[in-house]
Amino acid sequence: MYRARRFFENLQELRGMAALLIVMSHIPFFEKMIGPSFGGYGVAIFFLLSGFLVAYSTQNGNKLFLTKRFIRIIPVYYLMTALTYILVMIKPSLFNTTTENPIYLVKSLLFIPYVNPNGIVRPILDVAWALLPEVWLYLLYWIVMKVSHKYRNEIVAIILFLIFLLGEIFLKNNPIYSQYRFSCLTFAVGILIYLVWLSRNNGKKMVAKSKWKWVLCSLLFWSAGVAYNYSIQFGLDTISLLLPVSVFVCYLVNDGAICNSKMIMRVATFSYSLYLSHEFVVKGFSRLLFSLNEVTVKNFLLSGICIFIALIAGFILNCFFEKPATNFLTNLFIKNDKK
Repeated sequence: MYRARRFFENLQELRGMAALLIVMSHIPFFEKMIGPSFGGYGVAIFFLLSGFLVAYSTQNGNKLFLTKRFIRIIPVYYLMTALTYILVMIKPSLFNTTTENPIYLVKSLLFIPYVNPNGIVRPILDVAWALLPEVWLYLLYWIVMKVSHKYRNEIVAIILFLIFLLGEIFLKNNPIYSQYRFSCLTFAVGILIYLVWLSRNNGKKMVAKSKWKWVLCSLLFWSAGVAYNYSIQFGLDTISLLLPVSVFVCYLVNDGAICNSKMIMRVATFSYSLYLSHEFVVKGFSRLLFSLNEVTVKNFLLSGICIFIALIAGFILNCFFEKPATNFLTNLFIKNDKK
């Protein structure tokens, strides 16, 4: 996966922009300014990235695929879930979607979705709802690769499409399916984009040379986000998927990074830690210190400070926990396995 990230600097940049967008979407000021569905737009981009990069990273075979994915995911997720559970026990009023319940904790740690007392599908760590389908995608890939590595992408894509189609027919009112219905579809689209990309250029990056490409791609990124937000509000759920897909393809066909922003590329390297930790900063900042619900110049500046603190927290978590834990577990399980 890290090899894929170095190869696809353009997609790495898109990852960083999507991560920043998700952080912004959880701050009340920006939620009022840019709309409540901008976070979903960023998550859709992450799902497309996951489908594409998982298909790419397994092209030469990967017997330790599931081990590597779990080493990457579990340490930070378990840490932040445990921290959330402790805070819920101490100060439950700070959390609107989390309830202190040992059964919910076990289900969250095992990546099993459930409906909480508020009637919504959320694990203990609220933002990790988008992590659960990622884990199930990895499990599906691992199983399918045991059957056929050559046709793994086609088989997984077909299964995901079937889950979506059958769900639309039989499970439309099921809250768990409703929560994750578009993750199946988006993963499948990401895989199909990879198959088209591979057949078109035999695994080489396509090049779209233009001195204005960073302007055009940036405009597309934000305008598609605005359109996505309005399409969700008007109930055009399926059609809205075309918007993040268009942005994804636009970045994919460009050679190298678009904006060449060191900050965005840096954010992309610790986007996982940022994603799992940013709500602690956002909730603490907007509920305990300041009220950021009004659209004012003061709240704009305070929201900027909130984003900066969230970035610092994500960076610290990445440097002092995610990387050391990943390196330790890699040495313990992967290097020993190779020996």
